[in-house]
Amino acid sequence: MKKARKQAEEQLVFPPPFFPNEISINDRINNELVEKTIKTIDDLVNVYKYKKIFIFLDSPGGDFFSSQRMFGKFLDIRRKVETIGVAGGKLHSAAAMVFQGFGLRLIRLETKMILHDMTIGIPPIDFIPYKTSEEEKLADVKEVFINSYLMQDYIDYTLMGKTGMSKEETREMLKKGTTLNAEQILKYNLADGFYNPAYHH
Repeated sequence: MKKARKQAEEQLVFPPPFFPNEISINDRINNELVEKTIKTIDDLVNVYKYKKIFIFLDSPGGDFFSSQRMFGKFLDIRRKVETIGVAGGKLHSAAAMVFQGFGLRLIRLETKMILHDMTIGIPPIDFIPYKTSEEEKLADVKEVFINSYLMQDYIDYTLMGKTGMSKEETREMLKKGTTLNAEQILKYNLADGFYNPAYHH
């Protein structure tokens, strides 16, 4: 039985770093990574029936719409299992938002969180080379603008709920771009405490 379980656990998309109920996310967040993460979560919860999952997140950020899917998945499974998110050194950009989806949010002394305006950096029309006509390029730029502002509102309200700040305050923080150290992350209620392996495991 134990051998069969071990063989089954080896088929998980993310090999368990230390224990089978742990997931490591240490790359840029994109659609492929989200699909793999969701598959692994579903296996851990529905197949192996774990009641507690550890997610180790150390990411430079990535695709915000993929990150929103991952954030939503973690919110959903919190109703079924205990989710403990552990930050590495990088909670940058989109990864900072994913981190807010965990049931218990733990950081390390070296953790840095970067928050910024999602509407900054929208590519100009000349940077959409795969479209042939100006009309197609303009349509793509318009879609990017709309989606980025929708995501910005989403992030505003997420931060407002976690920090207690007003929308004007969160807008100002994001507009100028903010890097928070571990002490500041705790001050703004964007984490619940420091990770202690001996205690939390």
